[in-house]
Amino acid sequence: MRCRPIAFFSVVLACLMQAGCYVINLAKGQAHISRSAIGLEEARQLPGLTERQRVNLDLVGEIKGFAESRLGLEANDSYSAYYPNPGDRPVMWILTAARRDRLEPHVWRYPIVGKVNFRSFFSESQARYWKERMERRGYDVHLRPVEAYSTGGWFDDPILPDMLDWDEGRLAATVVHELGHGTVVSRDDSAFNESFAEFVGETGAEMFLSEKYGPDSPVLRRFRERNADRRLFDGFVRQSAEMAKRAYARTDRPLKERRSRLGAGILRLYDSFRPRFAAAGYRNLKLRGLNNAWLISNLNYATTEPFERAFLAVGGDWRRFIALCSEAARDDEPFVRLGQVVNSFR
Repeated sequence: MRCRPIAFFSVVLACLMQAGCYVINLAKGQAHISRSAIGLEEARQLPGLTERQRVNLDLVGEIKGFAESRLGLEANDSYSAYYPNPGDRPVMWILTAARRDRLEPHVWRYPIVGKVNFRSFFSESQARYWKERMERRGYDVHLRPVEAYSTGGWFDDPILPDMLDWDEGRLAATVVHELGHGTVVSRDDSAFNESFAEFVGETGAEMFLSEKYGPDSPVLRRFRERNADRRLFDGFVRQSAEMAKRAYARTDRPLKERRSRLGAGILRLYDSFRPRFAAAGYRNLKLRGLNNAWLISNLNYATTEPFERAFLAVGGDWRRFIALCSEAARDDEPFVRLGQVVNSFR
């Protein structure tokens, strides 16, 4: 596992001066994963791997090559190694915090890296410590485990164990999503970064599956059905966010009452969505831990419409699309800049 030593050292050094133990622990966790990763040929010989898992080891390479050659994403040496993850535990935890009186995330600021509206942890105990710390400070908090992540090109990201059990569609979407993070990065807008990667993952994976398995294949049909559910869920998240903004803009009732009414309203809204989902997982979703941080965490991935418009504006030309998004990402307000560039095509 290789990294960009000078650049990464500069980032870590600058962050250490500002963030102390948090960044030290993050660097230690990533270093452990890098040291523990093994080559793909060695991974194929691991005892206990199923045929599906061995097939997926090879499929990751195909997806990566497709993303690099056909979509113009920067693959580098990511997904050229495998991290066994002994103990079968989540590899990372993501913490989001938000104001209780408005739909506004708490933002952590770091030199060079910029502003980020979440924190990542390789240790569950550290993640829960920070969750409790932010709750004591009066924030809404949402903590969730993740099965895959990207270092944005600083390290060569390995294949993680859970990925080997996924079906072709989920695997393709995840690999393309994470490679998208290493290609286009806004320094200060987490929602831009995640929604870009979400759009790229979905659209690029659909292309890959169509070419590999055929436009009428069951693999592609299942993928499209799952994406239809995801887009429906994103619509629910966006509507819920608008409800929250209206609720917090009112001043005629105490905050506690407004939050209670908002929570009940969002639950009713989801009940109206349930019959429209194809997958039982969405239909039976309980929405535990619903608060402003939960909304922001999900909203980060739900703002894909600007990228859909940009992709259409360039006629589906992937390299022009990547260049356009890269230009927007350099702006202080990347979504605004993206809209301006798209409007210039009219």
